[in-house]
Amino acid sequence: MEPPGEFVEAKGLSAYLLEGQGRPMLLLVFGVVPSAPTTGVSYQVWGFDRSGEFRQALALQPYGDGVLNPIDSRSGKIALAEGRYLDVSEWLGAFAMRIRYEYERAAHRFVPRNTCAPPLNARFDREAVRQAIEHGGDPRVEIYESPKPGAVKHVVRLGEKSRVKLVEACTGRFGPGKTPDLWLKIDIDGSAGWVGESEFAKIGLGVDG
Repeated sequence: MEPPGEFVEAKGLSAYLLEGQGRPMLLLVFGVVPSAPTTGVSYQVWGFDRSGEFRQALALQPYGDGVLNPIDSRSGKIALAEGRYLDVSEWLGAFAMRIRYEYERAAHRFVPRNTCAPPLNARFDREAVRQAIEHGGDPRVEIYESPKPGAVKHVVRLGEKSRVKLVEACTGRFGPGKTPDLWLKIDIDGSAGWVGESEFAKIGLGVDG
């Protein structure tokens, strides 16, 4: 398509049969070109509800890698995890999280079931941490005992050879509350705890995008 005065735009559509739950359901994947990286794809799930009506059960525009379930391109099928879950990768600015959407038969809809998951595809820049320490940057990281601002906290000092491990990420962005807070459980040289987004850059996580 080329609307008057605008760029040429191409739209594509793929359809997959979802396997693992009682009713036949289709996952429709819409793609738009050109688009910014990790965007331009949207998902819709359609199927028959208990009354026999064919209607939409999910609509998503994920920012990231998208659906993580095994895809059999030859048969055009996607296997739901544990027969119930559609797993979607969502990019959160420094790493991605696997959000599990479960099908509710009574309401005929997929709803997010987790607020925490191991972080995926984190963008680490350990060289930036080393340079910041060398040039007088603040090497202290505030670590909380639980993922909330009012929790007990302590300070850990980063060194040039410090090892940072990512353990778990928690967010409320995809639940009914839609809270913006994003927390990450980390281990720095054997000291574990939770950090908020304000500390991400200190531990070498890029926050672009």
